[in-house]
Amino acid sequence: MRKKLARRALLPGFCAGLVAGALAAPVGAGEVTVKGELLEGKAVGVTAKGVEFETIYGAGKILIPYADIEQLRSEARLVVLYGDRGEARGQLLGVSEGVLLVGDDPESAARIETQSILRSFGEQEYEGSGIDALRSRYRFWRANFDFGFSSTQATTDTGSIDTGLEIERRKSPTRFLLSGVYRYATETKRDEPKSTIENELRGLLRGEYNMTQRLFAFAAVTGEYDEVESLTIRSVPKAGLGLRIWESEKGFLSGDVGFSYVYQRFFGGSTESYPAIAFGSEAEYKLPYDAKLTARGEYLPSVEELQDNYLLRGSVALTLPMASWLACKFTVFDEYNNRPAEDADKNKLTLTAGLSLIF
Repeated sequence: MRKKLARRALLPGFCAGLVAGALAAPVGAGEVTVKGELLEGKAVGVTAKGVEFETIYGAGKILIPYADIEQLRSEARLVVLYGDRGEARGQLLGVSEGVLLVGDDPESAARIETQSILRSFGEQEYEGSGIDALRSRYRFWRANFDFGFSSTQATTDTGSIDTGLEIERRKSPTRFLLSGVYRYATETKRDEPKSTIENELRGLLRGEYNMTQRLFAFAAVTGEYDEVESLTIRSVPKAGLGLRIWESEKGFLSGDVGFSYVYQRFFGGSTESYPAIAFGSEAEYKLPYDAKLTARGEYLPSVEELQDNYLLRGSVALTLPMASWLACKFTVFDEYNNRPAEDADKNKLTLTAGLSLIF
């Protein structure tokens, strides 16, 4: 009788021990529990919005918001950059009330406010990559250098080279953007001298300041030289207000409006200038497998002749990553000038493909 009572007394304690052990044990191979379900895959990174998770189904990375996570523990060690200079290393050990734990054990782990997270890397990849160390040092900066070329030898020999550079700095409440593109192409027909069919240089300098979460002020200037279009220089300074229509971890969509001044000087010395209303748009969207789609547009109608004198241009670029520092890039650029130089077409469409070095 006493043995039965003893066994009955031990049973609740044994069950309680199992429950406590289950709660104390790290999350299994899934690493993340969301709404009572253990996900199959692994956590590969973190952002200010949530945990980047790779499922076992090969669908690329998904972003799990912190608010949906009940348990979190990564098997892989990460390097997490946060704030102006913060850097934490270790496993993901949990998240609660906007605070992420990163380290080797909960007691000594760094407690990071999720809103301050800038980016993250796998520790092994970070240690073996000079580029990732550079990214840590210049954590608010992003840059890419694009390069492409082509050559054809036939009845007509052609050759072209395309280069581009874009540098961006984002640190709330400011954004700075500098970009430039140069294209050069030649053509040689049989029994004829070589001729230049493209010789173009374009540049952009833009700054933004967030006034509210969605509203921002901006100032920008663009410059352009085009030998084929007989354009010595086109300069367009502009300033105004913009609105972020949509923004998430996947990307953003914004529009802006302001005033600008268009100045054009053509070969031979003739010039044209006029004040214009400036309408602009910009979009960015992250696709599966870290691919990215970006687009920019600009419409500049003259204040005095809205329908008869205007400039319209836009670009769309698709970036397909091949490595953390290298991508394949396809770009479409179109420009329509309602009053071009003499003997020049109003519309110019350019398609380019090449490689992009990512910093």
